[in-house]
Amino acid sequence: MFLTGCRPGEAFALVWNNVRFDFIWFNKSYSASIKDVKVTKNNGIRQFFLYPRLTELLKRIQPDDTKLKDLVFKQENGRTYSSALQGALWLGFTKTRKNKTVPYPGVVTRLIEDGKLNTYLSPYHTRHTFITLTAWANKENSSALALLAACCENSVDVILKHYLDVDHSVTLIIIE
Repeated sequence: MFLTGCRPGEAFALVWNNVRFDFIWFNKSYSASIKDVKVTKNNGIRQFFLYPRLTELLKRIQPDDTKLKDLVFKQENGRTYSSALQGALWLGFTKTRKNKTVPYPGVVTRLIEDGKLNTYLSPYHTRHTFITLTAWANKENSSALALLAACCENSVDVILKHYLDVDHSVTLIIIE
């Protein structure tokens, strides 16, 4: 999700049939409440163009015996991830075995404990991080911002308002 800005449910519903090695089609989202896939948040189908880092990751995780209907991101048992499972892996959980409770710290919990993060961030922040970093890297290019908006099922206005905010390093020219 850090590499595409997709919503968690969209990652959980992604199948290999929607992955080409130049783009991904996002057209479904997994809903834990109905335990099935549904349309995306805005009922859209969108194309996300791949870049080398993401292409390498997808090639690395694709099993040799992949079928087109197989999930791209799945649990070891082949089932889809859910927001609840993602939350447990994100924050951590405990398991009791033979009357002994064993803690499994999550990724964010470990980052906070190691002093690398000072506040809790939800899994949805992976989307926000991707959009923010990409928007700032392309802030001078309105065509790139339009492409980013289309790839992430947003509008340029939403990106400007929520991801770029105000650039205080810019000098305002006053016309007299």
